[in-house]
Amino acid sequence: MYGTAPQFGIYGVATGSGNSVGVYGNGVDGLQGAGTIHGVYANGTQYGVTSFTSAGVAGIYGVYGGASGTGQTWLDNTGTGGAVWADTISPTGGYFIPALLATTDNNEAAVFENNSNDYETIDVYNYGSGGTGNVVRAEGSTGSCTLTGGGDTACTGVLKSVVATSQGARRVETYSVQSSENWFEDAGTAQLVNGAGRVNLESVFGQTVNTGVEYHVFLTPDGDCKGLYVSAKTASGFEVHELGGGTSSVAFEYRIMAKRVGYESVRLADVTERFNRQEARSKNMRRPARSSADRRSSSRITTPPPVHPVVEQQLAPKMLVLPVLASAAPLPAPVTPKLTPTPPVRAALQPMAAQPK
Repeated sequence: MYGTAPQFGIYGVATGSGNSVGVYGNGVDGLQGAGTIHGVYANGTQYGVTSFTSAGVAGIYGVYGGASGTGQTWLDNTGTGGAVWADTISPTGGYFIPALLATTDNNEAAVFENNSNDYETIDVYNYGSGGTGNVVRAEGSTGSCTLTGGGDTACTGVLKSVVATSQGARRVETYSVQSSENWFEDAGTAQLVNGAGRVNLESVFGQTVNTGVEYHVFLTPDGDCKGLYVSAKTASGFEVHELGGGTSSVAFEYRIMAKRVGYESVRLADVTERFNRQEARSKNMRRPARSSADRRSSSRITTPPPVHPVVEQQLAPKMLVLPVLASAAPLPAPVTPKLTPTPPVRAALQPMAAQPK
């Protein structure tokens, strides 16, 4: 079924109740639409558009500008797209146009809900290597937070938790201690015997840090003594002695700070250039601001009036509405086709070929 017109190529209204259908198409292309405003317009009391497939690539396949190579790779590896598949090519024209866009004025733009013990609600990937592309970027009016492809979290605000008090009636914020270098810490207790003792680093902790470079040990005695000091510090542990050749046998506490493996030389890394580049890219994803008086009206779909004046029928882009039948004229008997899934004519919907970058 195919139609084209300045306003509506195909327009159907069902007057029956239950499983009534205004327009029904079946075949290689059951329904095609093309228009200057809406290719296909659907309005229903339950669902505007319902799509069902059990063997094809996707229930709904939407492409802006052209199909991406990433989407083709996904299709090649999985053989399917999903219930809704949104796709687009690399950005052009100065602005980044997303494949999937959800907007609202004063509501939640998107909600993802799951009821599974085994699968994530959202999986987000960025397989780019060597660049500054993030996997997730969250931005507000006074700050931003990013999750990079390397698993790093970088936020302009503070890292904090909301914790319940012991009585359970109050919630308070706690804040993370941050450092100029990448330290891992461990703590424990040990015992002096006749003024001496040894602490061996816990094996798993020792595999996460590089104790072949400098690391720090802080001691606190749990009893009366002349004081403690560290000696014979090695990659596997250290010795503790009492000052002045003392021979006390007391317990002591220790705290170890050691450099994380792979981050031994990182200190207050300057990320100004990367941050500015990400900020500029984020701004390019937003269209120029418009005043409230300059809102676009062509995308707003309003409910058409019950009676269609003849003079308005000649104007565009007014919404076409079928004339109301006279009360004396009997309504046509509603046609209620039984909608059952039919085998697809085509083996699978193939996405558009990837456009060259």
